[in-house]
Amino acid sequence: MFHTHTFADTYEIEDVEKLGFKKESQQFFQIVGAIDGWGGKFVNESVEVYEYQKLNDPNINMAKEMFNNILKGENSSNWKELCIKNNILLISKGTNACKKLNGLKWKISL
Repeated sequence: MFHTHTFADTYEIEDVEKLGFKKESQQFFQIVGAIDGWGGKFVNESVEVYEYQKLNDPNINMAKEMFNNILKGENSSNWKELCIKNNILLISKGTNACKKLNGLKWKISL
């Protein structure tokens, strides 16, 4: 499916898949207020990717705070990095996935 994006629009998890994300297991995305969420591999790192309804979704800020507390706390899952690209939140056990996520580009229709 081809989506046309305009400035300040949203992404879908399939956009992250086009960058190389490989889905492995669906996450309990509702717990963090997302509309979809998957665990898998991205640039050879274990990651979780969450899709939110819209830009500036209040749920993404809640999830960011929760995941930041995990990163700073006991962190038994060994998460290393958290990043947000518009309405996509990614948490990674490595340090390269966020750099790759920043490669998401707006789609342009001709």
